[in-house]
Amino acid sequence: MKIEYFLIILSFLFLGCSNKQVKKQENTNRIIAVKDTLQQNFQSIDLESEENSICFDTLKIVSGNCKVLYYPFGIYNNMEEFLGFLPKEVSVKKQIKMNGTETSYIKYKNNYIEVLVGDDYCEKNSFVVNIVSAEIKDETIEIMNCIKIGITKQSFIKKLKLDKIDNLNKINVIEIISVLDGIWQYYTFDANGTLKIIEIKSDYMFE
Repeated sequence: MKIEYFLIILSFLFLGCSNKQVKKQENTNRIIAVKDTLQQNFQSIDLESEENSICFDTLKIVSGNCKVLYYPFGIYNNMEEFLGFLPKEVSVKKQIKMNGTETSYIKYKNNYIEVLVGDDYCEKNSFVVNIVSAEIKDETIEIMNCIKIGITKQSFIKKLKLDKIDNLNKINVIEIISVLDGIWQYYTFDANGTLKIIEIKSDYMFE
């Protein structure tokens, strides 16, 4: 009888471990799929057709492409999926704003990302991880279309299909601005034409 009980308990433990492994594999597959979809989506964008202007050394692009603006790291249903996209060594700190809104402050080396789980800008009936702000300073974190610190301005221009915009040789900053809700992305290049910092800002108000 004891042996039977032991075998039953052992079976439950085995099934529990198996279920955890299946869930972990499903989550891994989901993250890989998100990354693949992210790259495919952004490879087809054409910011050249968006409203643009040049002010001194800055190219400003006003875009209605919500995937480019609001989900530069991809679209994730929850924080677990989002963190799976980032390096394992990231540190995460929860922050409670004055109105009770909870945001997650993520830090890794010289990079930080602040996000919250809220309404999906593209699909209003679902909740996803939304960007509040970010500052990327090294190549360990990639965003859309394999863009990361250290790529050349020529490569960046090619990825976003900006080739036909005039006077790009004098551009040091590319700013992408949302048409509706306030969000801004800044891509700054050094004197050698290498991407050195990515900044993302939003007008989220926490009162």
